[in-house]
Order: sequence, then C-alpha cells, then structure tokens
Amino acid sequence: MVVTLSSSSLTIGEHNKNTNMCRASAWVVFVCLPPIFIAISAGSAYIMYNTPFRGSGFPWWMSVVMLWGVYMAVVRLAMWHLILFLPRAPFAAFEALRHVGFEKIGPALSVSTALCFVL
Repeated sequence: MVVTLSSSSLTIGEHNKNTNMCRASAWVVFVCLPPIFIAISAGSAYIMYNTPFRGSGFPWWMSVVMLWGVYMAVVRLAMWHLILFLPRAPFAAFEALRHVGFEKIGPALSVSTALCFVL
C-alpha cells in the first residue's frame, strides 16, 4: 500500500515561486556574499593588529576575528544552499537557520569578539 505524505507546511521551492525569486540573482548572492564576510573580518583583523592600543599585537586575536567571518559565511552558504539545491525542504528549516544561526548566534559572536579586544 502506498501512502502519500502531504505536508501543509510551505516548502522552499513554493516560497521561491511566491516571492518571484530570480535564480540568477540567488546565484550571485550565493557566490558573492560569503567572501564579503571574510573580507570584512580580514580587514578588521588587519586594522586591529596594526592599530596601537592596549593588548594589540597578539596574533591569536586575529584568529578570533577571522573565525567570526568564517562562521557568518558558512551560515549564509548553508542558507543559500537550501534555497538553490533543496526546493522540497520545509521553509521552516531556512527560517530556523536564519533566525538562530544568523540573527541570534551571529550578533552574540560579534559582541564576544569585540569584548575580547576591550578586556
């Protein structure tokens, strides 16, 4: 006996159709956005290392800043991977990744990174 599974939840593909998302623009964002996060963190690490202030000049602090950029890039890559390659996945998975990974953990990681340089 074949049982059909029907879900009342919105899928990512249905959401893309409802919002008229252009696949080409999604690819541009998928390719261009993660390097921006890494470039911002690399620039910040360079500025913090070369600016004289208390505690500057410790090379291990640069890795803290770089890890923030890598984390944000990986979260964005995962979000756009869902949009581009998993159209049957529930849209709630994308929303959970955006809400928890990008809007909750990302700013908390930014604050903890900034506090690392203040203390």
